[in-house]
Amino acid sequence: MPETTVKPRSSRRLAWAVGLMALIMSVLTVYQVHRYGETRPAVADPASGRTHAVKIHEKIVYLTGGEYGAAVTSHVMAIGAIGVFLGLLLKSRAKKAGQPS
Repeated sequence: MPETTVKPRSSRRLAWAVGLMALIMSVLTVYQVHRYGETRPAVADPASGRTHAVKIHEKIVYLTGGEYGAAVTSHVMAIGAIGVFLGLLLKSRAKKAGQPS
């Protein structure tokens, strides 16, 4: 009876899919930060909730709590996705190196 094995290609496909997702998330995070730097006021406005000072390219802008939270969350998610991609890639390469030729 033939053995059913998981193809190694599926794990590599998963690694590259996660890598593509990490790249897209990184680009979108950078875009978000640049957009905030260009469009947010340089003066605090407590009435509108713009109290979080953030330095973006030598310019200080003020964000609302939601904007600040979105920026931090997107950064953390992008860094996490990069870490998962690197982990999957290293695991895939370790399995490949451990297989006899």
